[in-house]
Amino acid sequence: MRERGSAVSKIGGRDVASNRGHLRLAKTPPATTESRRAEDPRPESLARLAELLAAHTPYDGSFPLRVPGVHAIRRSTVSRDMVRATVSPALCVVAQGAKVVVLGREVYAYDSSRMIAYSVELPVAAQIVRATHREPFLALKLDLHGYKIAELSLKVFRTACRVLETRAACVSVKSRPRSWTRRRGWWS
Repeated sequence: MRERGSAVSKIGGRDVASNRGHLRLAKTPPATTESRRAEDPRPESLARLAELLAAHTPYDGSFPLRVPGVHAIRRSTVSRDMVRATVSPALCVVAQGAKVVVLGREVYAYDSSRMIAYSVELPVAAQIVRATHREPFLALKLDLHGYKIAELSLKVFRTACRVLETRAACVSVKSRPRSWTRRRGWWS
């Protein structure tokens, strides 16, 4: 993948060149080709999500939906430069297109096969890297509230839960954990 702009010039491997110094690509969970295919989201589900998001985003911008804290986002062009902003705690799911976020010296690249979660407010630089007028960048953003998540966690996990990820931002493959079963009723 080739990037335009001054902050990120290449995302081909682990190291990413930059005129700001040395950046490294944030680690994504290792997966073999066979297991990755099983974890990828279904194309028809992504197409339906993209269709719904397009219906709620008539032009470029962020649009609050009827459910408080849920936003539909649309961008029809690739960003030339990195855009600097402070992001609030949120879960972002991309239905179409791709985006790169730089946090410190780490680069998080995500598209329709990955999602990103921010656990705290963070100063980031971001760039839309795949978007056209015909196929715009479409994403769903769910605001996260730390106290509500902690309260829910205590209800769901009566014993203490172990923290597996200590980063403020995490990119993950869109799939359900293997431990979740339909019998438990956690997903359907």
